[in-house]
Amino acid sequence: MNDLKKKSQGVFINNSLSSFSLKPEHIQLLKEETLTSPKKRSRICIHKSNEELVHQMIIAMPQNHYVQPHKHIGKSESYQVIEGEALFVQFDEKGNVAHTNPLNSLHHFTNTAEAKYHTLIVLSDFFVFTETTNGPFDPKANIPAPWAPSENEDEVIALYQQKLINSISAFI
Repeated sequence: MNDLKKKSQGVFINNSLSSFSLKPEHIQLLKEETLTSPKKRSRICIHKSNEELVHQMIIAMPQNHYVQPHKHIGKSESYQVIEGEALFVQFDEKGNVAHTNPLNSLHHFTNTAEAKYHTLIVLSDFFVFTETTNGPFDPKANIPAPWAPSENEDEVIALYQQKLINSISAFI
């Protein structure tokens, strides 16, 4: 695909100077890339650089993928469904579930503008969505939840995810 350039494992950038149009083959590429990506997710960055004021990404995640709950200082995020189903979960500062939003064919969009811990739980085989946030990118603005396992603690992630799913059943 000439309109994409592979930046790193699981990350592609828009190679077009003027526009980008999402095609079925892009979605398939993202799904396939999740299988070999160390982070088990993949993305196409529509924005040209980390310094852009608006960051738009198309992201794919497989079922049972873990995103450590985190929050962003001075950032807002919007998620819009392309394909699949997930649950957007917000937490209080102690790690208790405070709010959930389904993301699926009936509930297409959610937004978070506050610095609250949040994560996504993928419920379908794959979840493909757009994420839009304000730039420029600052890794220090991403604060991982101290009460949740990090993304490299494989042995405790499955237990944490099961506990989380049990606790959100009251919200669904």
